[in-house]
This record gives sequence, structure tokens and C-alpha cells, in this order.
Amino acid sequence: MRMKPAAAISVMSLAHQIPFMDQQVRHDNWGARYEHKGTELKGKTLGLIGLGRIGSLVARKATNGFDMKVIAYDEFLVKNEYAGFVTCAGSMEEVLAKSDFVSLHVPVTAETTGMINQETLRLMKPNAYLINCARGELINEEALHESLKSGVINGAALDVFQEEPIAQDHPFFELDNLIMTPHNAIITHEAMDLMGYHAAVGIDDVLNGRQPQWQERLLQTAVAEQVQ
Repeated sequence: MRMKPAAAISVMSLAHQIPFMDQQVRHDNWGARYEHKGTELKGKTLGLIGLGRIGSLVARKATNGFDMKVIAYDEFLVKNEYAGFVTCAGSMEEVLAKSDFVSLHVPVTAETTGMINQETLRLMKPNAYLINCARGELINEEALHESLKSGVINGAALDVFQEEPIAQDHPFFELDNLIMTPHNAIITHEAMDLMGYHAAVGIDDVLNGRQPQWQERLLQTAVAEQVQ
């Protein structure tokens, strides 16, 4: 659940180039504020690949909090469910072509592995940004590196990678238009406390012959997705 604010924070960080600007201040380049202008979020389009529990929360935050337009593609999407604040796209390609920011919210499957590659990146606007707080395997990293370096897209924010921890000689480190975090979207004091609590409750359930509550929630989620 903590990925919801992480994706939103990534959108804001990319729009205002916060990590880059931090470095400019530290290097006494105050004039960078005019050389590298940010972009307003109001009226911009956020594209979501996947509109499950986390994706739908991100959509609500973008529309209600940032006054953004939201377009989404999900093969299990029920169009009427999000009427009024999400435009349902007919394909992932449509989302990529129309969005100013694209955020990934799908699991890793045979179909989604490497879904962001050289071909799909070229569908995005040259001033667009890519965000991935889901799974590193969704992105072909070589293709993303080349796209960021050559200006095919404007920037990206990644919290996940194909191999973790990322190697210190990875080509990503040469890019100024890429924000990287160490797969910590879910790591907060509160989230860790909650995970420990649910683990303890699950152990108590098993020891007392009950089905763990987390197992029931997973089953309910799976059933709901199949119904969609």
C-alpha cells in the first residue's frame, strides 16, 4: 500500500527535478533554477499500466491532489468502475502515446516481462517521464538507458531493478535524468510495524488452527481480479 505515495512522490520529483536541483545547490549553481525549469502537474496526463488496488489509489491521488488527467490500461478493467476520473484506454500503447507521465502497476508475468522496451519507449512523448515502483523485470534496462541518454523520453524514476542491489558500474549511474531509489517504496517505520504485526497474527492463527487472515485477503483479491 505504501507504493501509492512513492509513485506520487516520483511524479513530483520528476516534474520539479528535485534530486538534480539539490545537487546544483550543493555545487553553488543557483542559476540552475532558470536553466532547468520544471513542469506543472495540473492538466498533465498520468498514464497507468495496471489499475488494481495500488494503481487506482494513485489515480485518485493524481486527480484529486494534483488535478491531473488519468488514462489507464488494464486487461481486467471494468470501464464503469472508474468513470469520472479515469479514461480507459484500449491498449498499453495508447497509454504510452498519450501520457506525460507513465507509471507501472502490474505484476511480472510472461506477458509483462520486458514490456517497456525500445519499441514501446519510442511510443512515448519526447517530454514524457517513466515511473516504476512495481518490478524491475518489467523494463528492458538497456533500452531505457539508451532512450534516456538519447532523449527519446525526458526522464525516469526507478525504485526497482532487474538485479538488486544494482551494480555500481551500471550505465544508469551516468544519467542525470534518472532518479534511483533502493527498492524502499514500501519501507517506512509504520509499514514495518504493520508487517511485523500481521506476521505475528498469522503465526497465532496457524498455531491455533485458523486460516491466516493474509491468506484470506490474497484469495479475495485473486477472486476479485478474476471477476474483473
